[in-house]
Amino acid sequence: MRISIVFAFIIAVVFFACGGGQSADGTKNASVKNGADQNQVDQLKIGRKAFKRFCVACHGADGKLGINGAKDFAQSDLNLEERIEVITNGRGMMTPFKGILKPEQIKAAAEYTIHLGKQTEE
Repeated sequence: MRISIVFAFIIAVVFFACGGGQSADGTKNASVKNGADQNQVDQLKIGRKAFKRFCVACHGADGKLGINGAKDFAQSDLNLEERIEVITNGRGMMTPFKGILKPEQIKAAAEYTIHLGKQTEE
């Protein structure tokens, strides 16, 4: 009985965490208004999709959840290459995503975490 309640709670958290106040195309409307080119918007959409599927449970929709030692993206000083390395090979309790995600998806997810960190600072 307890396991089913915990499982239902986890499913509910993941389901509700995926909303995030984003537009239908998966990006913040401000990024398009501020002159971001279409390629950047497309990369953010790919990154957001990967993030929603694999990262929200620990990092949260806003990047601040912090379950199992997950880092707050607004507080992270990792550059793009370092984020790609962490996503690819994992760190601490984080799962390595090499072989799960394509390198392009890993890069897009890393870029999205930078974007997300900037959004949470505002």
